[in-house]
Amino acid sequence: MSIDFTDREYRLLVHMLLLAEWVLFADNNDDPGLDEYRDLLHKLIAKADQHGLRGTFEYNREHARYVPSADFEENEGYMNLLDRFIDNSFWEELLARITERDLMRQLGEEAYQNLAPEQRSEMLKGLEEYYYQEFRNHGIDNFQLRQDEAPHTLH
Repeated sequence: MSIDFTDREYRLLVHMLLLAEWVLFADNNDDPGLDEYRDLLHKLIAKADQHGLRGTFEYNREHARYVPSADFEENEGYMNLLDRFIDNSFWEELLARITERDLMRQLGEEAYQNLAPEQRSEMLKGLEEYYYQEFRNHGIDNFQLRQDEAPHTLH
């Protein structure tokens, strides 16, 4: 199979695969089940010089693979997409976890588990809206751990 890419399309494809690589390997660089993903990225990177990206990848001897140059990562802008994704994921996950935790605390675990799915969803939605507005207006400024549950001062 052969697919022709313009230099711009190739660059965008490289961005997408570098973002995918970051997600795949962020927490586990040594999973052999992921080798074929990295191999495919490296196959694509091998063509970088042919698509106007000469010098954008450097060989990292320690990891035995090509990595984007610092200049490429800083100036291409694709990492901004990852930053936005991480930021959005953080708030969504925090919102979901706090909402569920607090509803369970209000009702008790057994009562929470016995709610019909539609009823639980409606109740969660109300709390979620409250927390959403709080985080939207104040970020984490009003978010505190209770002193009796926080670890002692670290030295």
